[in-house]
Amino acid sequence: MKNLLITSVLTNILIISLMANVSLYALDTSALHKNYASAIENVDEADIIKKAVEQFYIQGLQERNFTLIREICINEAKLYGVRSDSSIVITTLDQWSKNFDPDNPPFKTLEYKIEKIDFAGTAAQVKILFIINGNNKIYDFLNKLKIDGSWRIVNIIDY
Repeated sequence: MKNLLITSVLTNILIISLMANVSLYALDTSALHKNYASAIENVDEADIIKKAVEQFYIQGLQERNFTLIREICINEAKLYGVRSDSSIVITTLDQWSKNFDPDNPPFKTLEYKIEKIDFAGTAAQVKILFIINGNNKIYDFLNKLKIDGSWRIVNIIDY
C-alpha cells in the first residue's frame, strides 16, 4: 500500500510537471507568434514607406514633377544642406519649386538606391543614394512622420 501511494504521488508529480511544461511551451509559442506578427507588420510598414518614397519623391525628381513631391511632403517641409564654406542652406518647398524647371533638369540620368529605412512608431528616416549622370553620388535623408495614416516628409537633408 505504501509503495502504491508513493507511485501514485510520483505519477501525479510527473503529470503535473508535464502539464506545466506543455502550458509553458504554449506561452512561449504565443510569444513567438506575437514577435513574428510584429516583425511582419514592421516589414509591411517599411514596404509602405519605400513605395511612397519611390512613387512620389523619387518619381517626382526623375520626371521633374514637383506636384508629386509636394504630395508626399507636409507644407512646412524644408530642405537642409551645407555649402562648401560650412554655411547652412535652408530651402522651403516654395523656394525649391521655383527652381524646379521640368524643361531643364540638372541631370541626364538619375539612378537611386534606398539604402536604409529606419522607423519607430510614427517616425521614420529614409537614406537614399542618388547617382547622377552615372558618376556623381549624393545622399538624401528623408525624415518622415506618419500623419493620419500616411508617411509624410517633414524635412530633407541633402549631402
